[in-house]
Amino acid sequence: MAVCEFCQNRFDLGEARAEFERRAWRLHYAKLRKCLCGNCALRAVERQTEGVYFETCTKCGRTFDFGVDDREFEHSFQLDHHKTLRDCWGDGPLCCDCATAAEFSRA
Repeated sequence: MAVCEFCQNRFDLGEARAEFERRAWRLHYAKLRKCLCGNCALRAVERQTEGVYFETCTKCGRTFDFGVDDREFEHSFQLDHHKTLRDCWGDGPLCCDCATAAEFSRA
């Protein structure tokens, strides 16, 4: 059994992976940089916690911190508060810079 780095509870990795991937739209448990139970992993992504979840942009190839880029993307589109970084991930993950450029080119 693993121990969650945030809540210190023991958990089953397989159950945490299943819960996270079932509830975290377009995200994969294997991309977490911390050992977290499903609840803590979901909460960290929802709160845009830095240093927890990383992706690689399919356009520019940069590895990015999802929490940081998701927050920056939201600030880029203050008039459209419902748009998230993941809304732009048609064919795969995009960093904030590539997603923002794509969105502005559509306008």
